[in-house]
Formats: sequence, C-alpha cells, structure tokens
Amino acid sequence: LYKHNVTLKQIRQEIPEFFYRHMKIDVKTDKKGTIMRMLLEDSKDKKSNHDDGIKIYENETDWLLMIPDDYEEVVHLYIQASDKKSGEKMLQSFRSKIKKWIS
Repeated sequence: LYKHNVTLKQIRQEIPEFFYRHMKIDVKTDKKGTIMRMLLEDSKDKKSNHDDGIKIYENETDWLLMIPDDYEEVVHLYIQASDKKSGEKMLQSFRSKIKKWIS
C-alpha cells in the first residue's frame, strides 16, 4: 500500500459490490433427489455445473448453488448476484419453486 501510495479505502472502493446469500430449506430426505432433478429440468436451457451440487448460472455474474445436506433434512441454497435487487429476485423465485416441488 505504501509503495503504491494507496489506502485500503481506495482499494475497497474499486472492488465491485455483490449480493451473496445462503439459506437452508427444509426438504425431507426422500424428496432431495426429486428437488435436484426438478431444478435441472427447470434450468435445462441455462449453463450449469454439477461438481458440488447443482450450480445454475443466470448470467456471467449471477448464480444459484443447491447442495443437499448429508445429515439434516435440508438443502442448502446459495445465491450470488451482481446486486441486491436481482439477488433477492432469484432467491424468491427459486425458493417458491422448491416449495412447490416438495408439496
């Protein structure tokens, strides 16, 4: 910092803000596979990754990751978006879909 004559505040201001949220959604163990399959079917036209669960890319910066919990009757839902508005919209959309799929 000293060598380049910059402050932490200046560096912090250059880092773009983003929205990140984690939530647990109650899902019975026997429904976890169904939920994962439904997510894949619902997002079949989108870029996805299956390394750590199911990661669906909405665009270059916004994504959702769903991971079934091995020990609890929940799935973990992680959302990252470029801003709070789009992140909250994604969160509500996928939470509603999951609630519909488990009923």
